[in-house]
Amino acid sequence: MVCGVYQGYAVLWSGDLKVRLLAVKIAFFVAVATVLNYFMEGMLHGSNMGWVLVLIFSAWNIIRVENQKHLEELKKKYSTK
Repeated sequence: MVCGVYQGYAVLWSGDLKVRLLAVKIAFFVAVATVLNYFMEGMLHGSNMGWVLVLIFSAWNIIRVENQKHLEELKKKYSTK
């Protein structure tokens, strides 16, 4: 639950890409832990397969936010003032 609150803070109030990147990494860790737990217990079927989709999209969010952070750094580096 704390992870979700932090996600909300990172997206709605912070605006800092470092905070958002940490939030998506935490979400990825939670998704990995959940999928591994279901898999080891033999429960990764039916509606629990939705966690695999959550895992895939959380990995994609890491890539997306990393790219956004990299582009922002390049903009700062090459901006003319």
